[in-house]
Amino acid sequence: RRGVAAGLRDGLMGWEPVISRQESHVEVQIILSDGGVLVDVPLLVQGSKQAHGGMAAPGVKTVESWALARTLDVRPSERVVDAMCGSGSLLIEAFRSWPLGDYVGVDIDPLQVERASVNALQTGSKIRFSQGDATLPGGLPLPGMWCDKLLADMPFGVQHPLTLGGGGGGAAPRGG
Repeated sequence: RRGVAAGLRDGLMGWEPVISRQESHVEVQIILSDGGVLVDVPLLVQGSKQAHGGMAAPGVKTVESWALARTLDVRPSERVVDAMCGSGSLLIEAFRSWPLGDYVGVDIDPLQVERASVNALQTGSKIRFSQGDATLPGGLPLPGMWCDKLLADMPFGVQHPLTLGGGGGGAAPRGG
């Protein structure tokens, strides 16, 4: 991998590989197999041309947030919950696509809740953030304890169960 990066650096106008995805300007994925080489350069056009989507404390990369949020198809007034919202990137991208939804972000870490609130304010996103623990029954501070759609990042790091429905007082779909 480093050999390919060095070859790109030497052969392509002196580009330097950047290890941190948050600091990169372009992401190039090179997949080597017995059948050949696949070079993938993901290009997505978004409404915001600002770095990191205009967020002071970005979390999930903007392109990934946008792609995950686009799977929701939020209708007006539907409540969308991210129970482990971190810096709020996913909800902010969902709000940009469907501003008439009702967005709620919850995180166990009060610093992340603060970051998410600042990011939402800076991007003009109307999202409610609060502290809570999705691993505990009743740990999600949701009005009426229901939601229409859940939004979550892919489980790269430590994985935790999300308490939904059942007799434990977790969130459930409306009417269920």
